Amino acid sequence: MPNRSRSMMLILLLLAGGCDTNRSNPPVSPVAPTRPTPVPTVRVEGVVVDGDRDGPIGGAFVKVVAMGWCGGDREVSKPEWSALTDGNGVFGFTTDPPPDCSYFSLEAVRSGYELSRTRVDFGAAASVALKVQPRLTIHPGEALETQIIWNAVVNCFVPCRRAFVESPPGDLVDIEVTTRNSQAIVGLQAGPIAYPLSSIPNRRITVSSGELVIIDFDGNRPVVPVTLTATRH
Repeated sequence: MPNRSRSMMLILLLLAGGCDTNRSNPPVSPVAPTRPTPVPTVRVEGVVVDGDRDGPIGGAFVKVVAMGWCGGDREVSKPEWSALTDGNGVFGFTTDPPPDCSYFSLEAVRSGYELSRTRVDFGAAASVALKVQPRLTIHPGEALETQIIWNAVVNCFVPCRRAFVESPPGDLVDIEVTTRNSQAIVGLQAGPIAYPLSSIPNRRITVSSGELVIIDFDGNRPVVPVTLTATRH
């Protein structure tokens, strides 16, 4: 076969092979890039009130300190998940929690008040009312009215109300606690909380200058009003 004929035949075979390849492997259409699912935001707002006087508290610092049911409880430290209360005790900020979280812990702190922490479900975030209680100091000859609020004081770890006794060094002071609620069981302990808690609480104890802890042993009652009286021994 002449060289020219051979060359034409080779070109035709190559063209035919290329056509077959295109038929067996059609071009792939480009795929649009997937966009990440946006994380829903949760608006956290409410009011901080004095647990003894039920009045709003301005200048309180509120922040999210923990979240729950996110594969286990986890601590949170995000400055943007916090706010100061205004003159009406109102606060508000926006969070972007993981979708599997169901509740969070709000902490409120202000000078002159006990540290307070409250658990809040995300669905109820728009109606949060945080109660904080004044730091109590009692002297001989005084009587103070206050309330024991469930989970209102963080550093007790049980429902309680703390007070600090101030008297001259060496003086002994008798402290008595009473309540208008005849169904509530309240008692006194001096110093750090002792475990296990006594089933028969003392309503009257003698202490010197130092810390006094009022324990509410009845956790079924969210608020128990009490009166604390101090007299020289």
